[in-house]
Amino acid sequence: MGRNLLRRFLLIAACSTVAVTSILPAPTAAISDDLTVTSSIDWHRGVVEISIRAEIPHRLRERPDGGFRVEREIDQAIPAILHDILGDIPLDTYRTIRDAAIEDSEINTALTNIARAPRKIASHRTPDLLAVEARYSVNIFPEIAEIFVRHSTSGPLDRVIGWVPTREFTGIVIYAQGEYPIHGRPADQRSAIVPTLFPRVHDESMRVILDREIMEPERVRSWGVVGYADSTDEAAYVDRIGGVPLRILAVRSFGERPSDIVIPLDAAERILSSAANRRLLREGRVVVVIDDTTTKIDTTSYQGTKK
Repeated sequence: MGRNLLRRFLLIAACSTVAVTSILPAPTAAISDDLTVTSSIDWHRGVVEISIRAEIPHRLRERPDGGFRVEREIDQAIPAILHDILGDIPLDTYRTIRDAAIEDSEINTALTNIARAPRKIASHRTPDLLAVEARYSVNIFPEIAEIFVRHSTSGPLDRVIGWVPTREFTGIVIYAQGEYPIHGRPADQRSAIVPTLFPRVHDESMRVILDREIMEPERVRSWGVVGYADSTDEAAYVDRIGGVPLRILAVRSFGERPSDIVIPLDAAERILSSAANRRLLREGRVVVVIDDTTTKIDTTSYQGTKK
């Protein structure tokens, strides 16, 4: 599948119901046979990054416009490639964005529009002059997140009846580094928390403490349900959690992926018993500290094979 791989992606638009449709010109003779794609999600920054390297065909290497012609072909191919890559982003603990796009044509259309217009970070000919490398990025917030925000007001939150010792906090930090038992699975099954676009936070009774429907819709669009960090230095995310956060240790994970977080019951009640602390949930002033905030996307199906 390595030959004419850029041609393949230029033609995806016309051949797939879950791809970019009718936006790409026909491929030209400048298309390279060798293509390497890498992609990752930086959950801390909220950015999807894509890097493409395309070999310059031998017939074009001595031409002054050879690199430009290959770069143009990459620009033409990137919407179809990016549409497919964005589909791999985990939406929640059960679904990917691709699953949602298949189920809902409006989501697929919105995803197509995003794939048409990524930010081009850089493009250059390699030092050996044999290839062109180009890098692109797409912001998760608000570009991707807003596709899935369809509520207009924040949903209801449980309240604790009776007195609970607590205080007003400026934010919430959940420490979830390492591996955790997965709720509902055998005790020997453990997993690290897997970052996702819309995680949920539960207490030990599996009551939902936080999800996107609970939050103010504009907050979901602007910075998501939770922020992810791989550092315990709270200065790095003080703008989200303030100077006096409630610090919580996760006790379990949950879900098929699993990306949902389970916190102790007493910690949940310290939040829910205070109107000011419930406001933290509605505004998404929650940061989850995990081991690694970068997710590599499997791009092996995009790789060309050298002749």
